[in-house]
Amino acid sequence: MNEHYLTTFFKGFFAGCFTATATLFAVGFVRQAIHPDGLTPASLAGGVLAAFVHLAFIIGFSVIPAAIVVYITKVLHVRSAVVFALCGAAVSWLVLRVIPPWPGTASLPFILAGLVAGSTYWFVSVRQR
Repeated sequence: MNEHYLTTFFKGFFAGCFTATATLFAVGFVRQAIHPDGLTPASLAGGVLAAFVHLAFIIGFSVIPAAIVVYITKVLHVRSAVVFALCGAAVSWLVLRVIPPWPGTASLPFILAGLVAGSTYWFVSVRQR
């Protein structure tokens, strides 16, 4: 593989990871804001800490499945934003099934984060090819 392809992959991958983390943070922020206890400085600090932990896990556990998806789409010459968004959601779902974060965790925010991450990857790395 050439250097440009790897640079493009990692740019898109890290951008997708950051947007997935931001999506999970936004979901948690809204949930806490409408919670009866409301949004407190302690809950906000906990949310920021959880975002850093999410980012580390997202990068660590999704790099191999994401690389497989990107390789397959490159071989098949797929450039559709919808395909990348759905593949991002599928990778998120797969990682949730293999390594669940904690019992009783809702899957929808994580799948939404994968959808956003796949769309971001397409926007950063595929759209410009």
